[in-house]
This record gives sequence, C-alpha cells and structure tokens, in this order.
Amino acid sequence: MRYEFQQLTSVLSKKAENAAEAERSIIRFWLMWQNKIESFKDVTVRKSKSFSVDDMSANLDNLLKSMGNVLSDTFNAQVQKRIARLALPDMPDDTKSVVDVEIDIGVKKTTVTPPDETDPPED
Repeated sequence: MRYEFQQLTSVLSKKAENAAEAERSIIRFWLMWQNKIESFKDVTVRKSKSFSVDDMSANLDNLLKSMGNVLSDTFNAQVQKRIARLALPDMPDDTKSVVDVEIDIGVKKTTVTPPDETDPPED
C-alpha cells in the first residue's frame, strides 16, 4: 500500500508541475494577445507538490497531540495555523491572513487572566 502511495504521489507531483506550466503558457498567450507581454516576468503559478496522505495524516496527528501536551496559547495558535495550511494547502494568501487573525482572536478570547491579588475576593 505504501508503494502505491509513493507511486501516486510521484504521478500527482508531475501532473501538478505540468498543470502549472500549462497555466503559465495560457497566461503568456493571453498577455501577448493583450500586448502586455512585459508583465509576464511578474507571473508566478504555484501548485502543491505534496500529495502524501500518510505524511499529512502523521503530521496532523502529531500536531493535535502536541496541542494537548503544551500549555501555551501562543504555541496552540501557531499549531492551529499550521493545521489550517496543511488542510488547505492552496488557500489564497488573503484567506490565510483572515484565518490567522481569527485564530489569534480566538486564542485571546480563551486566555484566562489571573485575578489581581489586590482585588477583594468575590462572595
């Protein structure tokens, strides 16, 4: 089964590489048609080349276990951001920023501030 996953990963990586090259060609032809070929140097097409289900599953499992073992809100926020990127590797940058902010806000909401020792105890 592991061998089949490795072969599948290899094939999918090659297909992702070919798809990215095809997209670059389409963009180049479109820019030529628009007489803006000088803009082609700024074009980047990114495709994920990581398709290993075994590796992703192990990474997610390790991240989730570490969240339970490390008592740090900052650490847990960083782990949550990493999980979001693993789960959706092709997420646009603006969406990543929104997710990061939402995670940070969620961490601030769950952080308990210890009571001030000068405050009188509540009855």
